[in-house]
Amino acid sequence: MNYAYKLRLHAYYGLGQMVKYRNALDGLRAICIIFTIFNHISFVPSYIDGSFGVDIFFALSGWLITWLLLRDSSQDQKINLKSFYIRRFFRIVPLYAFTIFIYFCASELLARIGQPEKQHEFFNALPYIASFNSEFRPVEAGNSFLHAWTLGIEEKFYIIWPCILFFLLKKPLWAFTISALIIGGLLFASNGESFFVRGYFGLAFGALLAIIVKNKPHLIDIFKKSEIASICVGLMVLTYIASLIFPMVNIWNLAMSFCGAGLVASLWFNEDSPTSRILSFSPLAWAGKLTFAIYLTHVLVLNAVEIGIDKLGLENSMMLEFTLAYPLSIAFAYILHITIEKPCITMGRKIASGPIFQAGFSPRI
Repeated sequence: MNYAYKLRLHAYYGLGQMVKYRNALDGLRAICIIFTIFNHISFVPSYIDGSFGVDIFFALSGWLITWLLLRDSSQDQKINLKSFYIRRFFRIVPLYAFTIFIYFCASELLARIGQPEKQHEFFNALPYIASFNSEFRPVEAGNSFLHAWTLGIEEKFYIIWPCILFFLLKKPLWAFTISALIIGGLLFASNGESFFVRGYFGLAFGALLAIIVKNKPHLIDIFKKSEIASICVGLMVLTYIASLIFPMVNIWNLAMSFCGAGLVASLWFNEDSPTSRILSFSPLAWAGKLTFAIYLTHVLVLNAVEIGIDKLGLENSMMLEFTLAYPLSIAFAYILHITIEKPCITMGRKIASGPIFQAGFSPRI
């Protein structure tokens, strides 16, 4: 494993200290993004519920950000907010901004071929998309880049949660309580929309588990010595089956996030478990490295595939659309990864590790 990949985990989450790279986490991301792609295909049967993919993503983000911040601080390191935010900016914003530009070009193209309503929807949605507030967009803004709602929720978490931990590092439960109050306010502002509940509770499950494990170190041995990952996967399968038999809004998505948090923690501490070894399968882990770029652009690829199938006069189906769209999404994401994402991550890491952002406003704990 080369040095760049060992650094990737902290580069991905905007943290400075090197940690051992976990291939299984990228394998998990790869599976989640497959579910997400299915969620946006028009011909998916009722027994495939792709919405669960983002619920696991939320739990994964909540765990990793919280655990790494708490772990670094306990080793007499710094929570350097300036460095953290610089890394997050270069990790997220350049590729996100380029995706918005692609959507702009697509709306222009559609307007020229007789679909001006798509351009109108895009410009109505643009203020919300550009400000990472897509979850607040009104109905009239349409569906242009609609899945950016998850990024809006995650970015608020990335901005607010580390800042709270910075000031209440020795009182993480207080930090979590204050965060819960903030989440309550956001849920109130959203009138309890289901995606708000799923997003913030999913992040909270991961963050709370990290706090509990950090304050109860004996739990680490339990994760290391037992096959909790298999138990969590089993519970996730049961949750999925139950969601098909007894459809209920939010309940099963929250249960999936809850189990997902346990799975992520187990993969973190127990790299030798059968589940971890399966998820560490090289092609799966490699595809997982492209998850962010795939997530941003897969709907555009799906739309292009649907247009192509229609132009060729073929009968569309779920498997045809997925078989074409998934490899194309990976190929497009790889191009974006090597031309935009990876260089920007490297640039952000260099800037954040410079003397300007390593000094001051970061007291040792």
